Amino acid sequence: MAHTRCISPPRAGPTEVTVLFTAFIAATYGFGIYLFAALMPDIRAALGFDYAAVGVMTASVQAGFLVFALLSGFLAPVLGAKRTMLGSILLCAACLLAMSMVSSTLALGLLLTLLGAAAASVWIPMAALTQRIIPEGRRGMALGLMSSGTAYGVFLNGWVVPAVLPGYGWAGVCLLLGGVTLLLALWALWRLGWRDEPVAPAAKRSSSPQKNRLRVLLRPLSLGVLAMMFLNGLSCMPAQNYLSAMMREQLHYDVSAAAMAWSLIGVLGMGGGLAMGALADRITIRRAMVLTYALLSMAALCFLWHTGLAMVYAGAVCFGLAFYAVFGLVPAYVGTQYCAEDTSAVFGVGNVLLGLGGVVGNLFGGISRQNTGDFDGVFGLVLAAALATLVLSLFMRNERA
Repeated sequence: MAHTRCISPPRAGPTEVTVLFTAFIAATYGFGIYLFAALMPDIRAALGFDYAAVGVMTASVQAGFLVFALLSGFLAPVLGAKRTMLGSILLCAACLLAMSMVSSTLALGLLLTLLGAAAASVWIPMAALTQRIIPEGRRGMALGLMSSGTAYGVFLNGWVVPAVLPGYGWAGVCLLLGGVTLLLALWALWRLGWRDEPVAPAAKRSSSPQKNRLRVLLRPLSLGVLAMMFLNGLSCMPAQNYLSAMMREQLHYDVSAAAMAWSLIGVLGMGGGLAMGALADRITIRRAMVLTYALLSMAALCFLWHTGLAMVYAGAVCFGLAFYAVFGLVPAYVGTQYCAEDTSAVFGVGNVLLGLGGVVGNLFGGISRQNTGDFDGVFGLVLAAALATLVLSLFMRNERA
């Protein structure tokens, strides 16, 4: 029976678990998803594929993410959240190591698809495990730090790639980061164990049977969370993708100005998730979400009605504080409203909608730019979506009520 099976309790305490989980996000998102963009010119030159193939491969990453975002939400309660998460980080390590030896475009596309899948399937069970392992009073700060993991991974990419690429090539970069990810996975296996802890009796009683999981998704609160995640994709992804293009093509700033804007976003993002999470532990997650969406709305306003470079930089500051925090506060809030198994289901479907929102926003941005010649349409959409999430967060239930 499930409640009598042998288990392997984690050796790691809440602080070490938080650091490990943050490193998982840094590896699966920073190395797994964003490393290809940094190495793409070198890989393309070596393998000889064109930009049409680049488009297909980047789309395959998104496809892998969307499919496994949905599947992992339902598989985690069956396989175990910890097994799903650790399996995902091992998959990420294996794919990065395999990329160092890849010699065909087809194989590269398959590995990139699996890396997208690993990114989705590591984050969703992580939200459920955080609910079990991290004390409630520290959960907001912990998830805020985890959500900033992507920024740390991208920062490490920016340091490793120029240091390793000239001497060892893109294969050497993949080999190094794949080895680091494998060591991280092995450390996690030792410190966390492979078997999942049994769910507490109270949580078992509140857990929904698998066949009733759809009922959980159709609750008004669930529908509100799912709408919020779709709107997050609709606002954050286009803003992220079109900011540099707007600054250089529409506002005619040089490369250094655009780089400065992204430096502000990156530096503030590395601490913004942690700061907002810590604030959430003090003032409630719902109020922290309200503040975050207010900052996101202010960023969109600055980008849309810019009066100079200072206004764009002000928008970058607001965006940096809000962007990574959004992706930590929502799972933290979900974890306070559902049992661990239902958290995986709600967050899994929510991640699919997050990706779909990003697809819709990016498509709209491209079409709008093509038809109007400017980026006002896409940042108008970003503002509308950010304001909608702000209003929605005002009506969400206070988790401490």
